[in-house]
Amino acid sequence: MADALAVAEGELSGPSHFPPLSQEENCDRAAAPPCPLPGCATSTPCMHAINAPSSPAWGRDARGGILRNHMGDIIFAFSAIYQGVCSSLEAEALALRNGIILCYEKGISDFLVESDSLVLVQMMKGNYSIPWRLSIITQDILYRCQHIHVSLSHIYREANQVADTLAGFGCTITSSYCVWSSWADLPPSVKGPYRLDKMGLPSIRP
Repeated sequence: MADALAVAEGELSGPSHFPPLSQEENCDRAAAPPCPLPGCATSTPCMHAINAPSSPAWGRDARGGILRNHMGDIIFAFSAIYQGVCSSLEAEALALRNGIILCYEKGISDFLVESDSLVLVQMMKGNYSIPWRLSIITQDILYRCQHIHVSLSHIYREANQVADTLAGFGCTITSSYCVWSSWADLPPSVKGPYRLDKMGLPSIRP
């Protein structure tokens, strides 16, 4: 873990100026409900980051996530595919880092991240040892969290079908990643779960 960074109660604190991120860097570095979304503070945006492994034997791993405000409205959503990763945990760490970068680029400095990777959450809290291959990535995550406020917690994949569907869509894209900023631009397969989630209704994973 990087020096001068505090990790306590699932909160990551850590500079405000992020260097540009590239896919090459990733590979080298190893109708709205009337109440706030569950788990989100009244005014705190909430990002759900879900990772769906895709052909891990080929070193491919898809991931997806969505950042919403306290009323469930989309701020941005993303899907991505990683090439050359050695484990799903490596892709999960890269996904967390990219999600934090996207938040910063949108000018959002106080938000909640919910990840379906319990191991990653516990690693970032300092409860699990960090594999050497992931140490640079996790240190970079904490470095990028300086001067912003990020709360990190675990969520089951079934609890957010929108992010799960975005991760699945990541398996189909030809570019390294896709980012959307409105409901109208979302892939058709994502719009249904998003509508149901906004209405507070469950969606059944096929």
